[in-house]
This record gives sequence, structure tokens and C-alpha cells, in this order.
Amino acid sequence: MRPSKAVRPSVRSRPASRRQRGLAGPSARGRPAPRKLRATASSHVDADACRGLESIMATTAQQLDTAVQLHRAGRLDEAREIYRQVLAREPRHADANNLMGLVARQKGEFTAAIAHLQAAIAADATQAAYVANLAEAYRGMQRLPEAIAAYEQAIRLQPGEAVPHIQLATLLEQTGQLDRAAACYHKATELDPTKPAAWAGLGMLYKHAGQLAPAGDCLRRAIQLYDAAPLHFELGNVCQMQGRLDEAIECYRRALTLQGDFAAAACNLGNALREQGQSEEAVEQLQRAVAMRPDLAAAQSNLGAALQDLGRLDEAQACFERALQSEPRRSEFLLNLGTVFKDKGLVAEALPWYERSLAAQPGYAQALCSRGTALLSLGRFAEGWAGYEHRVGCSQFNTLKFPQPRWDGSPPGERRLLVHCEQGFGDTLQFIRYVPLVRQIDPRAMVAAQTELLPLLEASGFGPLLAKEQPLPPFDVHVPLMSLPHVFGTEVETVPADVPYLHAAPDLVAKWREHLATQPGFRVGIAWQGRRAFRGDALRSMPLARFEPLARVAGVRLFSLQKGPGSEQVAEMGDRFEVIDLASGLDYSGGAFMDTAAVMKSLDLVVTSDTAIAHLAGGLGVRVWVPLSFAPDWRWMYGREDSPWYPTMRLFRQRVLGQWDEVFERMAAELATLVP
Repeated sequence: MRPSKAVRPSVRSRPASRRQRGLAGPSARGRPAPRKLRATASSHVDADACRGLESIMATTAQQLDTAVQLHRAGRLDEAREIYRQVLAREPRHADANNLMGLVARQKGEFTAAIAHLQAAIAADATQAAYVANLAEAYRGMQRLPEAIAAYEQAIRLQPGEAVPHIQLATLLEQTGQLDRAAACYHKATELDPTKPAAWAGLGMLYKHAGQLAPAGDCLRRAIQLYDAAPLHFELGNVCQMQGRLDEAIECYRRALTLQGDFAAAACNLGNALREQGQSEEAVEQLQRAVAMRPDLAAAQSNLGAALQDLGRLDEAQACFERALQSEPRRSEFLLNLGTVFKDKGLVAEALPWYERSLAAQPGYAQALCSRGTALLSLGRFAEGWAGYEHRVGCSQFNTLKFPQPRWDGSPPGERRLLVHCEQGFGDTLQFIRYVPLVRQIDPRAMVAAQTELLPLLEASGFGPLLAKEQPLPPFDVHVPLMSLPHVFGTEVETVPADVPYLHAAPDLVAKWREHLATQPGFRVGIAWQGRRAFRGDALRSMPLARFEPLARVAGVRLFSLQKGPGSEQVAEMGDRFEVIDLASGLDYSGGAFMDTAAVMKSLDLVVTSDTAIAHLAGGLGVRVWVPLSFAPDWRWMYGREDSPWYPTMRLFRQRVLGQWDEVFERMAAELATLVP
């Protein structure tokens, strides 16, 4: 969800001092002071007249004191009636005009407010509070240049007061004068560092300028002074933009503790939980947001996305449709409806929604990329690769961005070329096959890959390599690894599919072959769980228990290659079926996948969910089966049991969305034909 506009602690909403608002009692401005009256009386009028004037003054003061109390209590009509009585006797009374102007402004009667406040200033032009009140009346009528000029005058009258600087800053923000607004907030923090509104306003300006570190610092200062839900919400937004999800989640939770009906905070909490892969709780929080604000279209859409992550596609579609009812031309909502059709395997139905999204927002990178992957899944590679190039403009991809020009495939001459890997390990293992083609054109081409993969890739002959996380040497042109199919014009028929192009270290192969020789039977390596934080993992991964039909095939022995999340399921199987756990001895010293690759060379078959293990097995040229969801990732295409990327791979697709049982029974039947 797009973070809402800042909600700052309102200095205007707090009871003001008499100097600020004229609500602390009358000063009899607009009339001569009593001492001067007595002096004048002794020279020009008799004592009775002087006493009469003093009586009027006392009456006015008493009336205004009473009216101010009513005013503060919100009894505006009663207060206004008394102000009117005073002005009937003394039309130029400064305080009475100021207070009457305040009532009119509070009631939305801005023309009357301006008239009374101008009269107050005419009677006493030295009062900064009167000028500030006039500025607020101008603001109410959207006469912003006049409001700005009035606040500038108030500051000239009272330069050491922080509040007018804060209010002027908000007006400058409204008119797009952001540098001046920042200067005003800075000045306010210098004059009075205890004003939370100044720190909050400055923090929001930093945030909108993309300067997230100082934005967070300012918002934290504001929170120290004023523990308010909107401030925690905005700090959560900043932390989420920085990728500091734990802190963002803590901020949103605090905002909801302080303000239980804060729908936007519940919505953004759901989004942050979803980014962490906590889709179940994300759904709970987004449902909470929708319950608070059924009209909040972004919450409906985000709830749909979280449900989509869990494979609850019909519910997701209903959410997206409700969001579109509220905002029928919002490009994100149109795109989301297309993605849910794609996940249902209805790519032909998805494409028109991508087109509608692009019609609503031409050049929308996410829609262009989604359309590209849909076309790739249909085998329309030329159009698909072109669309996939727009992933660079999508927030969920970690493609490095450089100011240097992109390489177009032509000989670079003296220019230094950098190829840089992107996204996950599986993506690198799949597309590293293009590096030899690049080096046929430029033997000096530099390649930067994930540090963890360097040992495997160098053992496979792709060196020399750079660690992409480290400072890179100078270069003149660059290309992301997954842009190389587009550069080389790859079609389905021209995929460079010679395998193996990945190679296990011979010493590790010998070590594991000796170890596995003690395990008789048809050896099947298995992996079932992807990275849970990956959106869509609920669709591609399956529990270990699904592999039981394979374990029942006579002569088959299952070996776990699963590391990290999901590996705990081996112990949970108990006596249900045997799985020999190899993962505890894999890849702890030599680099990612080094042992796993060596083990695979001594197995008869690998069966794995759609993770990096599948790409490793395919690149090694070993026999590998991949159970796929009904609508898998674009690279596996549609309606095929084979893959143009991996000649030794076989694909087993769900025939019904979410149903794995039939897939594994089918694999078990095929497996039985392989066992001697």
C-alpha cells in the first residue's frame, strides 16, 4: 500500500496561550489604558465620566473572560454572542475582533473570519497571534499565497517563536516549495527542539526526498516527544522502505496499540508480514484492516495478494474485484486481477488485464514485466524477453542498477564489459550457461556472481569471477545475466541446452560415491521446500509427507537433500517411511551446492520442487523430476512434460490446482518402471 500522507501532531489543536490565540482573556486592546484614561479625565473630563469609562472597561473585560471560557468549552454560539455585544459597543476592539474571527474560522465562515481578523490587526498590528490567525483563515479559503505572506509577517513580529515556522512550513509544502519548507522546519527545531510537529514534518520531507536514514532519525525524535500512532505508522513506512521489516512491524503494531482502529497501519502491517513470508498472519491483519475500512481499496487488494500467496485464488480474485469496484482504473488492481488468472493457469484471460493495466498507466513496469513472463510461459519468447527487460523497474527484483550503458551484444572493443548475476541462486544456475557465449564475443568480460556460488561456478569453468556483493572494478558497459536471452535472441528452439554445464568437484564426487555405496537400492535424492519468504512458495512447495508414494516403490531409498526450512520434517516422519538425511553433511565448508552436486552424481534420480536444486540437477545433466503446481513459474511454460532448458528433466504437473496426491502417484508409477 502506498504510505498515507503524514499525519502530524497538530499544534493548532492544542489550547493556545493568549499571545497565540487571544483565548486567555481580554487585554482591552482597542481602548486606551485605564491610567491614560485617568490622566485624560483630569485634564478634559470630569471624574464621573472617567468612572463611567472605567466601568465600561471592566464590563468588557468580564464579558470577554466569560466568552473565552465558553469558547474553550466549544460553546461557540454563546461565545460569539458575547463577542458581538462587545463589538456593538466597541467595533474596533482588537481582542474581540480576533476572538470573533477565531469563532468564524472554526465554523468555516472564512470570509467573516478574515474581516474580523483584519480589523483586529488594524487596531493592533503588533500582535503576531492575530496575523497567524489571519493566515489560518486564508488557508481555510485556499488563498495560500496570502496565508504564506501572513505567516511571514507573524514571524517578523515574533521571530523567536517556533510554531509560526512550523505552520509556514506546512503551507510551503502544500505549494511545492519543499526546500523552503525544510528550512522552516529546521529553524523550528533550533528555536524549540521540543516541538514534535517540527521533527515530524522534517522527517516526512526527508522521506519523500528518498533520504530514509535522516527521515527515520527525525521521526524517532518526534516519537520521543509525542507517542502518537500516526508517527509510529510513518516510521514503519520508512523502515519498510529500508527493508528493515522487523522494525517496521514493531512500529505498525505500536500504532495499532495506540489507535486500535488505524486501518492503514493494519494494512501496512499485513504487507510487511507478507514480505517476511508470514502470509497467514498477513491475511489476519489485512482482514482486520478491511473490517475497519471496507471502503479501503488498497486493503482489499493487499488482502487479495496475501491470499494469492497461500493459493486461495478464488478468495483472492474476489478481493481484487472488490478493490476494482472502488477504483476501476487503478493500474495495480487491474494487474493483480491478471496475476490471479495467470496463477489459475488461465494465461489467455490474464493478458487482457495486463493490457488494461497498461492502458491505465502506460509504461507501468510491473505490468510490462508480468505480460512478458506470461508470453514466455506460452513460448512466445521474442515478445516475452522484451517484456521481461522491464523487471529492472520492479521493486521485487534485486537487479543491480548502474549509470553505465547496457550492453547490446555487439563487440565492446576497448570498453570493459560486466555481466552481473541477479535474483536467486536458481536463476544464476539456470542462466550462467550464457557466459561462454558472451566470452566468445568478449573474452575479457567480467562476471559478478553471488559469493556463495563462486566455488561451484569456478569448478564448472566459468571463472574468473567476481563477488557481486563486493566493490566492483571499473567497467564501461554492463548487462544483467537474465537479460542475455534477450540479447542473443533466444527462441524455444535455440535455447543453449548442452549439458552438463555445471560440474561437481571430482574429489567430492569420489567421497560421496564411496559413502553412498554402502546404501543399496535405487537411490532417489529429494527436496520439497523452497524459501518461505518467496511469494508463491505455498504453490510450489509441498510437505515431505507427499513423497510417501515414492518410498513405497519396492527397491527405492529416499535421501534428503533438503537444507534449512523444511528439513525438520525428516524427524517428524518417524516410522511412516524412511528418509536418509544427508543434509547435515552438505555444503558447510566448500561452498553452496558443492557437496549437493557431488551427491547428485551418485544418485539414480533427483525429485525436487521448483527450487535451486532443480536447476542444479538440470545443469549437472543428471536425471531429475520436478513436480509442478497447476500454474508454475514462467520458465516451465505450459503443457509440456519436458523443458527446453534441461534435456534430462521431466516435469510432472498438477492436473487440478492444489492437488499433489495424483502427481506423486503418477511419479510413483513411473518410478516403478525404472527400478531394476
